[in-house]
Amino acid sequence: MFDKKVGMALLLSLALVACDGDGYGSDDNDGDTGGGDTGGGDTGGDTGGGNDNTPVNLTIGTGEGGSFLEGALAISIDTLSAGGSTEIRVNVVDENSSNALYTAESVSVEFSSQCSSITPARASFSPATATGQGTISTTYTAEGCRGEDTVTARVSTSSGSATAAGTVTVEGIEVGSITGATPEFSTIGILGFGTEGRPTTTRVPFIVRDLHGAPVGNQDVTFNIENPIGGVQLTKDTGTTNSAGEVYAIAQSGTVNTTFKVSATTEVLDSLGEPTGEFISTENPYDITVNSGLPMSHWITFGPETLNPTDAWGEFGVDVALSFIVSDRTGGPAAEGSVFSLKTNAGQVVGENGGPVESCVVVGGRCSLTWTSANPWPSDGGVRVLAFTRGDEYFIDENGNGAYDEGEYFCPLPEPYLDSNNNGAYDLGENFVDGSSTGTSGTWDDVPAQFANCWSRVNFVTNESEAAALGLYSDGTGAIKYRGSSCTQVARDNGHCDELTYIGVDLGMILSRPFLTISDPGNVDLTVSTDPVTFTVSDDLGNIPAVGTDLSDITCEEVEAEVINPPDGAVTNTYRSPGTGFDYQVRFTPADGGVSPGSCILRAGNALRQVDVIF
Repeated sequence: MFDKKVGMALLLSLALVACDGDGYGSDDNDGDTGGGDTGGGDTGGDTGGGNDNTPVNLTIGTGEGGSFLEGALAISIDTLSAGGSTEIRVNVVDENSSNALYTAESVSVEFSSQCSSITPARASFSPATATGQGTISTTYTAEGCRGEDTVTARVSTSSGSATAAGTVTVEGIEVGSITGATPEFSTIGILGFGTEGRPTTTRVPFIVRDLHGAPVGNQDVTFNIENPIGGVQLTKDTGTTNSAGEVYAIAQSGTVNTTFKVSATTEVLDSLGEPTGEFISTENPYDITVNSGLPMSHWITFGPETLNPTDAWGEFGVDVALSFIVSDRTGGPAAEGSVFSLKTNAGQVVGENGGPVESCVVVGGRCSLTWTSANPWPSDGGVRVLAFTRGDEYFIDENGNGAYDEGEYFCPLPEPYLDSNNNGAYDLGENFVDGSSTGTSGTWDDVPAQFANCWSRVNFVTNESEAAALGLYSDGTGAIKYRGSSCTQVARDNGHCDELTYIGVDLGMILSRPFLTISDPGNVDLTVSTDPVTFTVSDDLGNIPAVGTDLSDITCEEVEAEVINPPDGAVTNTYRSPGTGFDYQVRFTPADGGVSPGSCILRAGNALRQVDVIF
């Protein structure tokens, strides 16, 4: 209740209201003002409004006038189900005006309760502070509160405060079910090898509902992983549901590829909201897969759109698309954000926006760039492009546990290099990726000779005998360590999986020149053989001509000729080592009524070749 002595400011405010209210010297729109015809000051005095200096004395409760009940709250529904809501109202009155509703100015009322004041709060008010004149209301919502909750409304002034109170009873929750929802990430990376698109942790959600299907808030839940493998664990194994009944565990990967599920358990409550000692559990139906997602050697496809682009030698700005398909060891797309760097001995690699780049970011297991012709021009016409990244060496998972075990076969890799002279071997001075902590810095690191070709031989190895025959490495002493992300603990203890390796793919293109020649087979004698005759077409560097070069332009006398291979009669999209032309076959037959010898002229670009045919 307010002190009967209020501040001067309030008195002045009330006085101003009294002196300027309706019918007290105001303009009533009839042309008369002041108190001329109405008696002026007498009228004001008779009503008790104009010169009444009685202070305002506010209090709160329910009702007004003679029915006012001080200190009480009007609660629309005083017994709520769990999670229910109700409106709560309070009237602000002036005791000195016979408990009339106070509407002269706005008043702020603060609402609170026992359940809303604890941490975490189990009830809320909307709004918690309500402002208005006369009757002021808010909405109370139970958010896990059970039993009786005392609600208090408070209005404050400089001289004190007034309060009102009431009770809301919240019925207990009868938990009916707990169900799993879709994990934040269904595939997570191996511990220590997470990426933005494949982190090493994931949130696993569950939802608790009552017997009527409504969400249950503030319900404690515990989580568990049955038979965790390779160090998989929960970093958050307990939680409390929010107002939507939602709660989540946080699972973290281990050091091996595996699949697991998370289960949740909560206690059953009776109709009063009391624990029964019984529990309900559920297993989240969604598998969570632990997989590095890192690119694995032998699981990279990298190639240009065109292997012998048209007249690209010496021509600036001839573009060739470069595309990657990159998989992890399970054959799934490599992790989002895996980055390939590139090196080339000629031209330039550019990004999709036309700007120079030296890397390609994997999205959906793929990435693409563009090579464009420019200086330097390769003297032999051969271009090499090396794409490389950190990843896993190939191994044969003999026991299917998703991790490298000591003694399993794997393919040790040399450091990737750019085979600039196209001879299939590293030569001093060629660009290489210097990345192995176990090798010699500044020197290209090879592998022992018996493993030199395992890169090209392991793709279809399926058992131990095949692996041994192909020279894959397996040594229980661990003289050579497996480099990758997924190892058993025993293998890790023996030094395997201490690091990743650089894996790379080196591809070739031929930049053809327009000056072509066709080989001379000599005279074609059909009396000796009617087999097709092979011709070789090449540019002036001895290389395969540009894709699409027409080979079918042949004119003959006395005989007929037809290109039978390639079937479409044009140079195909293919790579031939520098110094290697393109072979094609022509079949010659006598023309009807033709007289031997006959002759034909073969054309390919600017090249001509005359062939005499005997029959």
